[in-house]
Amino acid sequence: MLPNLYIHEELAKMDRQERLRQAEHDRLLRRQRRAHPGRAQHLIGSLSTCLVWPGTRMNQQELPAEHAV
Repeated sequence: MLPNLYIHEELAKMDRQERLRQAEHDRLLRRQRRAHPGRAQHLIGSLSTCLVWPGTRMNQQELPAEHAV
């Protein structure tokens, strides 16, 4: 009976340690997500840069023609 009790206690201890380790890992991931902007925000920023840059370039090319007249 004692070996089974010992094995049971060791398995329970290992399970508790694993759950604590997983909880700490989840907590660190949540903190990291709050500290850095999300991928969606990064994607929106990149898309707006890609959409605004060509329009700005076209406006700069049109300016000298308007000033020459």
